[in-house]
Amino acid sequence: MRSFDRRHAVLGAAATLAVGLGGCQTDTTTPTPVSSGPISLTCSASPTSGEIPLTVSLAIKVTPTPQSLTINYGDGTTSGNPNELHVYKTAGTFNIAVSATSGSQSASCAQTVTATAPPPKPPNRPPVGKFRVNPDPAVGAAPFFVSFNACGSTDPDGDRLKFFFDFGDGVKTSSRLCRDDHTYARGSYTAQVCLTDEQPGDEVCRTFQVQAQ
Repeated sequence: MRSFDRRHAVLGAAATLAVGLGGCQTDTTTPTPVSSGPISLTCSASPTSGEIPLTVSLAIKVTPTPQSLTINYGDGTTSGNPNELHVYKTAGTFNIAVSATSGSQSASCAQTVTATAPPPKPPNRPPVGKFRVNPDPAVGAAPFFVSFNACGSTDPDGDRLKFFFDFGDGVKTSSRLCRDDHTYARGSYTAQVCLTDEQPGDEVCRTFQVQAQ
């Protein structure tokens, strides 16, 4: 009986060893290679023309996902970000070149953008002044209250106006307000009301004679 048990144990150990060796075999299966087929690349710019500064966006479609992508905007700048906006600050015609690579495969596409200078600004026109004094004529007993008014004045270019009041007795004011009042002591005065659109040489004035008796 002992001889049979010993033989049975040896056979069992051999079987266990055989199973263990079989479970440790190396997997020699070759992995499936990543596809390196042709790259499909399209691109479009929006807008393709306009006045500077001209902001342009690109719509780029590329499959499969490339290992590298380069955008040459044609104005000396390049980028690898297909989602960024590009601003053309000088006038000209620019050729945008987009290239993509993946392994040994590459593709490219191009777009043309034209940036133009804005039309020249028309020359400035001087304001049109409308002046009033109250009372008119400005003659009265001292202390004499006089109101000077330029509120009907306009500027054909829509520029803001600034007003200057020289009351002729040494007092002067300036502001965006188109009216100012002054009280005179006895005497004769030459008052002046001016307005400007703050462009060189565009000042309009009118004088008033004031008699405070």
